[in-house]
Amino acid sequence: MVEMCAYPAFHTPLLDPDVVSFFTRALSQNQLAQSYLFLDGGAADTLGFSRALAKALFCDAGGCDQCETCYKIEHDIHPDVHVLSPEGPSGYLIDQAREVIAQAAQAPATAQQKLFIITDAHMLLGAPANALLKTVEEPPEHTHFIFLAAQAAHVLPTLVSRSQIVPFSAPSYTFLQDYLVGKTGASQAEAAIALKTFQSQQKALRFLSTPRLKEARTEFLRTLFLLETSSWYELLVKAETVSDLVTTCARELLEPAQEDEIDEAFFSAKQIKERDAAKKRAEQAHVHIVASALLSIGESFFSDVLLAKTGASSVTNQDVQSELQLYAQKTQTDQVLSATHLIAEARKNLASRVNPQLVFEALLLGLKENICQK
Repeated sequence: MVEMCAYPAFHTPLLDPDVVSFFTRALSQNQLAQSYLFLDGGAADTLGFSRALAKALFCDAGGCDQCETCYKIEHDIHPDVHVLSPEGPSGYLIDQAREVIAQAAQAPATAQQKLFIITDAHMLLGAPANALLKTVEEPPEHTHFIFLAAQAAHVLPTLVSRSQIVPFSAPSYTFLQDYLVGKTGASQAEAAIALKTFQSQQKALRFLSTPRLKEARTEFLRTLFLLETSSWYELLVKAETVSDLVTTCARELLEPAQEDEIDEAFFSAKQIKERDAAKKRAEQAHVHIVASALLSIGESFFSDVLLAKTGASSVTNQDVQSELQLYAQKTQTDQVLSATHLIAEARKNLASRVNPQLVFEALLLGLKENICQK
């Protein structure tokens, strides 16, 4: 057991110090509860902390961020750490709940324990929630659950009552901005854009640390500015370009893994097959993450257009403020509102596992049709 206060996974200024102290004691005394509800208050990075906690729990060095275990946890491919998000447009599916129940009943694959991280716990409703309640109430000894939500009031009371509630405090905006500048070498303006666009310190850090993702933002914004003058065919080509950039960005996010590959001689054929399948799932998950990031950029774009129409100067995308003002002058308010609905629909399609290229094709063509209706 790692000595108290010696969990490297917790050694980052972004983590809530009170929560770090709480879990340092729990880990050191081997007193982890079997179900937690992490409340982010709409700002704290509870998913990032959940991964840090998993590293502290599963890594022999307490979360060194250098070993295969830490790498797999960070990229959501560890066989005993399961990160779930809603796969249906309105929430979790019953099949997801059944899979969790089946996995929880099995012995850990490589570790001593299993950890299930349930994001967007407010979307665990109805039959899926009812199916999972029994397992959460009486989980196997080796199993732990972490539910993530903004507020306890948003989560089913039956889940709240079965979990230990852990409220998080987020660092100040200025602190986060300075941290991102120091961590990534970005300018203050770039850090501000990232934080305002993604409303998440972890997503902002990912964006600023991924050159291709910044390239994708530039390309996507250029496409939005040129909607009116682009032909339908050009927009289909643009959708393909954006989709290719999404895939490239996803692979770039996963690249560190290639440097730490272990010789295949140490694996059985079954393990190699499982590893390759896990990598494929990880790439698909990262494609979804990048595509979602671009939709967030689109949301910030049209939000800025609305602000520009009111004469406001405090837009998110400060680097293209003059272009936004020109765009706002030739766009009607109802068109901008319709555009935000189209992006919301695109996000639903992405959550339903629609191919990202099809998502962006439908979005760009819908936006073009909307802009042409004057």
